[in-house]
Amino acid sequence: MQEPIKHHWIATVQTANGLIATEHGSIDVTPGQTTHTATFSQVREALAGKYDAPHLVFLFFALHPDQL
Repeated sequence: MQEPIKHHWIATVQTANGLIATEHGSIDVTPGQTTHTATFSQVREALAGKYDAPHLVFLFFALHPDQL
């Protein structure tokens, strides 16, 4: 089993009332087990809760390993 790798994400979202915001954070992703879709869904749920916006629209989303 592979160890999780910390990934950094950046997202620009828009709420139904027109608020546009850019957020970022990190999330642990396990190669071969965690999909990009599942990771996006986790971020989407967190931001939808933060902005109390179930119909949140993503204008931009990027996900990359958090390493140089």
